[in-house]
Amino acid sequence: MKNHMLDVAFTVEGPWDEMEDIPVEHLLLGMQERLSYLMKAHLLKTEDVTEAFGWCDSYEIKTP
Repeated sequence: MKNHMLDVAFTVEGPWDEMEDIPVEHLLLGMQERLSYLMKAHLLKTEDVTEAFGWCDSYEIKTP
């Protein structure tokens, strides 16, 4: 079995100059809004949502 790490981008708007200044609540809300958008687009077949995901790494899971 394999484990795949993927990323997906989302945006956050606000007055912060640095990413480290963005409150966690705003990060989670931005991610939630992006996920909701992708789920709706997938259900309505309005776009290929797989393009929103990027591959980062994969590794084999050793099972006993």
